[in-house]
Amino acid sequence: MKKFLERTATEFGGRDGEVKDTQSRYSVKLSKPLEMGGVDPKGTNPEELFSIGYSSCFASSLEYLLVANKVSY
Repeated sequence: MKKFLERTATEFGGRDGEVKDTQSRYSVKLSKPLEMGGVDPKGTNPEELFSIGYSSCFASSLEYLLVANKVSY
């Protein structure tokens, strides 16, 4: 399979740290969820980032199928 897009990120500081993409375009503060003993809910967490990425990929796949099958939306 031909690779046409690759992205990587590095995380520092664990659940209360920071994550940056290797292209240095984005930096996100991480905070442990209150439900997991966190005290500063200002950052995001891996679960939220995963759900954002998953929903975006799902929506893109659905849009591709709609366009490919000439279904208006």
